[in-house]
Formats: sequence, C-alpha cells, structure tokens
Amino acid sequence: MDCSDSLRALIRRGRGDGHLRALKAEPKEVWSIVEECLWEDPRIDRQCERRDRYLASIALETKMPGKVIARVVRERQLEEDSWLPVEVAGQLAATGDADCRSALLDYIQKADRWDVALSHIETDTEVIEAILSRAENADDEMLDDLVVSGPDEMVPLLAECRNPKLAAIARWRLDQQVEIKHRYALTLQALEKRTLAELLTKKKFEVSMTDVFGLPAFKSTPSTSDIEAVRCALNLKNTTGLRLALWWLKRWPQPALLDFILALYEQHLQTPRSSPWISSQVGEALSSLPGEEGLELAREWFDGSDEKRAWLGSSILKRRATVADVGRIQAALKKLPDNLTSLYPICSFLNMLARMPNIGWLPEVEDAYLSLRYSYGRSVAAKALAATDRKRFDQTYAQECLKDCESRPRVLAGSVEEEDSWI
Repeated sequence: MDCSDSLRALIRRGRGDGHLRALKAEPKEVWSIVEECLWEDPRIDRQCERRDRYLASIALETKMPGKVIARVVRERQLEEDSWLPVEVAGQLAATGDADCRSALLDYIQKADRWDVALSHIETDTEVIEAILSRAENADDEMLDDLVVSGPDEMVPLLAECRNPKLAAIARWRLDQQVEIKHRYALTLQALEKRTLAELLTKKKFEVSMTDVFGLPAFKSTPSTSDIEAVRCALNLKNTTGLRLALWWLKRWPQPALLDFILALYEQHLQTPRSSPWISSQVGEALSSLPGEEGLELAREWFDGSDEKRAWLGSSILKRRATVADVGRIQAALKKLPDNLTSLYPICSFLNMLARMPNIGWLPEVEDAYLSLRYSYGRSVAAKALAATDRKRFDQTYAQECLKDCESRPRVLAGSVEEEDSWI
C-alpha cells in the first residue's frame, strides 16, 4: 500500500482527488507527473486498471501540450511495453490533438507493436495510408498481419487499396469470414440437438463456450438423467466436460451432489498441474447451493489455516457472506501483510463487505480506499463504502470519485456511463 497523499502519489494511483488537485496546482508540475506515468506505467495489473482517460483528462484540462505526449509515443516506439502512452495519445487524438494523431500514425508505420495503435485511432484514409507505407517493404507474413490485426471495419478498405498483395489478402479474409460464419452456424445448429450427457462427454467444441452454455440442454429443467450425467462429469479426465458440468451447477444447484463436488476439489488439490480455474469454478458452484450447509463450510475454511481451502472459502463468501460474517472479514483484513501479494485477497474481502447494506462506516474499508495503489481494488473499496453507509460516502468521497480513473467509482458517484465490462 502507498499511503502518501502527495500530488504525485495521488495521480499515479489514479485517485479522483489527484485530478481535482491537479487543476489547482502549477501546470508544469502536473505535466511532469503525467509524463512520468507515460514513461513508467504506475499500474500493477494492466488488464484491470485504467489510466488512459484519467491521464488524458488531466492533460487536456491543464492544457498540457500534446507534443509532449507525442514525443513519448515516438521515443518508445521500439519498446514492447509502450501501451499506456499510445492509449493516452489515442484519447487526445479523439479530441482533435494533431500532434498525438500524427504520433499514432507514425507508430503504425514504424513500431514493433504497431497494431496496438490501431485500436486507439479511428480508421480513415490517413490510417490506411500509414498501413500502406508499412506494407511497401513487408514480407507476406507481415502483410497478413496488417490485415488480420486491425479492426474488422478496416478489412473492406484494404480490399480496395492500391497494394495488390495487401488487397488480395484482405479480399481472401472477407471471403473467409463469410465461410467461417456459415460453418459456425451449421455446427451450432447440430449441437442444439445434443443431450446434456452427450455434450458433457465432448472434449472439444468448434464454437465458443458462451454459445455452448446457451444451448437448449443447459437451459432445460434438469431430469434425473441430466443430474447423473453431471455427477459422472465431476472428474479430471475430461476438463471440457468438467467446465460445462460446473457451469451447469451454477445454473441448476444440486445439494445432493455436494459430496461429489468436494471430492472433485480434493482430487484437484492432490493432482500436480491440475488446471487453476477449477478452484474458482468449484467456488462458484458451491456458492450457488441453497441453505446453510455450503455457507458453513465456507466459514470453516475461511477461518482455517489451510491456504487453499481458505481461498475457496473466500470465493464462496464473496457471493454468500452475511452480516454475521462482518467480524471475521474485518479480522482477516487486519491480518494481511502490507505487500502486493495481499491485493487480491483485499479485493475479495472488500467485495464481501459490499454485500452488507447500511451496516455503518467501516474504518478498514476507508483505509483501503485511501491507501491502495491498485486502482481496481480502490474501486471495490468505493463500492463497499457506498453500500455500508451511502450518506457518509456522499458527504466524503463521492465528489472525488467522479474524477477517478476507474469507471465504478464514477458510476457510484452519479456519472452517467456504463461500468467497464470486467467489473
């Protein structure tokens, strides 16, 4: 954790208070901090944490010259990890910043990870020209990448471009897309006729698992034969069938299968190189069980000394915790060491407390909100603060949450936008 409330620390953490204070600070000091973030990405988990909109907004509102950000984009072209400056430049290019747009076009032509820029700039004739410039001395593999790596709307434009090889690849890609969609539809249509038992024995699907989960066999009210088929699938021999069975149990909880689920989990713990996702899916299946039996097991594991079972108990309590669990969650928060390995458990505990509406302000949650460097974790803390004492949240942190780097605090504070899809 980083408890500093300096302007630099607040901006690096993505706190809304950092944005608000930046508007009152000396602009050159703010610009220096923003540029530092572009050179040294402050995020811990770049898949879950956002900084592009936040840093771009600060740059825009403090009138930071776009050429400074454009320079960082150009100077980091050959680096593997140059996503954040490209993302921020994309945000500013969308507002009309010519320097940032020019840097992105240059990035497409010269950077090793040129494709990163394609998702941060609107496809138009200038983007096509940048791709054509890169294609001039490209081999066949690179030409294929130029077509495949871009957004779908770019492919028809490349199919009409002046580079004959690039145009041919793009036209082939368009034809393939039509053929793939047709073949996919036929495959899905055939699967719709399969029983649950037949689906659970398959080891591979040529359609997405999301579409498999949407098949009639997974939506129909369970029969005795369905329950038996799921029981038989609760083993490590066919992980595809196991994934489907555990997903089915989330939709159709079966208390009679509790012992079989627990036996599967024990088998998983004792099997070297067993798939890590099994633990989380078992947790979700157990979370779906009605009554107190699964919840009591979760509490026993959560309070115990076995780390793996404690993790499973935490996974269940994240979805099932009640007011009776507040004390054990607070105690668990206090026991966590102050290091990066604690970040994900902290998020789980905060999610548990976010299930407790109107129980009153919790100092541990406020401490997490103020000190966490992990902005996704702070967004969970904001959720818990708003749930446990909405009035005090509105009086204390709601205003700064409107400027937070994450979407959840902004939405909690009243911003009219959708939360990011992963939270």
